[in-house]
Amino acid sequence: RGLMASARTSSSFNNMVVARTFATRIEVPAMGDSITEGSIASIDKPAGSQVAADDIIAQIETDKVTIDVRAPESGTVTEIMVEEG
Repeated sequence: RGLMASARTSSSFNNMVVARTFATRIEVPAMGDSITEGSIASIDKPAGSQVAADDIIAQIETDKVTIDVRAPESGTVTEIMVEEG
């Protein structure tokens, strides 16, 4: 399970601009050996939202801690594959 985000990058080659779009699956961050379960406390960036690298996209809550799920790179959230709760 995860969140999907896409990013559009461009580069120039011999005065041509080449653009590409790719998807990045965002996995649940490591929470420690003693934590085995958690639930989605909030989804802070819905599908269609622009995000910058390191923006908080969602939060996962366990019985011990709340963990921020951060965007690994800039882009657009294209699909939310989980629900809160």
